[in-house]
Amino acid sequence: MSIPWDDCVRWQEGLYQVRSVFTVLRLRAFVERPVPFVSWAAIGWFVVLAFNSHNDTHANHFSILSEDQAALRARVTLAENAEHEINVISFAVDGSDVPVGLLALLRQASTRGVRVRVLIDGLNLRLPSGFVKRLVEDGVEIRVFHPPFHAHPLWWNRRLHDKLFLVDRKAMVIGSRNLRDTHFGREETNFIDCDFMMAGEICNSATDYFDQLWRSPEVRCATEANTIGSDQKRDLKMGVVPWITSEAERSATYLQAMQVSMNRIGCDGSSAACDSCGCPTTSLTEVSACLVRDATGQPSNRKLQRLLCAMIDSADSSIDIESPYPIFTPETLDAIRRATDRGVKVTLLTNSLQSTDQVLVYAGYQRDKKKLLDMKVNLFEYIGQGHLHVKTVVVDQRDVLFGSSNFDSRGERFNHELCVFVSDSRVASMLKPLMNQRLEHARSVQDGSLFPEVIGDASLQRRFQMRTLQAVVPLLRHLL
Repeated sequence: MSIPWDDCVRWQEGLYQVRSVFTVLRLRAFVERPVPFVSWAAIGWFVVLAFNSHNDTHANHFSILSEDQAALRARVTLAENAEHEINVISFAVDGSDVPVGLLALLRQASTRGVRVRVLIDGLNLRLPSGFVKRLVEDGVEIRVFHPPFHAHPLWWNRRLHDKLFLVDRKAMVIGSRNLRDTHFGREETNFIDCDFMMAGEICNSATDYFDQLWRSPEVRCATEANTIGSDQKRDLKMGVVPWITSEAERSATYLQAMQVSMNRIGCDGSSAACDSCGCPTTSLTEVSACLVRDATGQPSNRKLQRLLCAMIDSADSSIDIESPYPIFTPETLDAIRRATDRGVKVTLLTNSLQSTDQVLVYAGYQRDKKKLLDMKVNLFEYIGQGHLHVKTVVVDQRDVLFGSSNFDSRGERFNHELCVFVSDSRVASMLKPLMNQRLEHARSVQDGSLFPEVIGDASLQRRFQMRTLQAVVPLLRHLL
């Protein structure tokens, strides 16, 4: 069975660049025509390729950034080599070393004439207002999406969940990592993420999307928007103590904090040669890819949902899903049921009560767990170190969907999500061993009941939270 491409293109109208769609169609229609394969050993070489390649712009160069240090180094290298513009979207940014160090690099880029734009979800901006003001004064444009305490109460529930680091319409990092230390392996307990570095035609689509979102009436200048939390606590984290009242002293302290963070993440801020980065990455491949996104400024019209269901309905043999918060929509559950009824092997890897960072969401997922087991889904819950945060779907070891979406009902109903669709068996084969590694630290779930198996390894506090939240989940189900 194959994906109903005519329906997909109609559903995705306005989402994809037309040439990108036609490229994917050609790839699927003429599978005997091999796509050129290029292998590189370092992120620096990827930047050489992105900034100097004169190959067919329909081809997108691709790399998997599963290691935290590689994901950080990719962003640093792109920022240091930017020539015209840097566009960044993040769901969450705080005052830890990685975001502060990267923002310091962006500030340096702006001083050499690069236009820098940063867009952050309004509920998850955790930087001191004085620090944000200093960055804006130095040329870094910062805006927030749906800031709190505004005249639009419905904005509270619709969030900007995208994660994007885009440079010069040539190269980008997209995936599941937010700009916080916990997403780059620098805390005691961290998130397990996977990013993807791409260069080529798809970066034009991503830039057009960013421009549209940047001009949207749903965003506000960060210096004019309200934020949640204590500015004093955020200042203390950056070394700005309460008795520093002079604006000049505070500004100098922010600059010092930026330099310290840059040193801690292993970057001195100087523009490195493109081929000097020795950080290894998974082999790069030229692939055809499509950007999948919501329509800016409008409620989600389920374009991602339709593509996901089309992928599941196209499956002949296998579907592998990784989602940290698998509260699927009824449409997705129906598609999974149809797949298992025709003999497709469906594997789902998600968090356990022990590993999840969102106990309420885990409680909401309990209602669907028995349904999934009744469908004969191979359900695994991660019990290793950290919080599983990878978001990928692989169908028949060929069609791949990855990005910011958890493939859950909240993402479909409320959030802005940004994903990439790739149809290439080599990309799928690169992801398979990574999922297998995580499955080694997961346990198979055989019983859909809540007790006792699910909470066996969880702390007493989590067990209590679970018991309590089970009572309120039905009331909040539509918000999860």
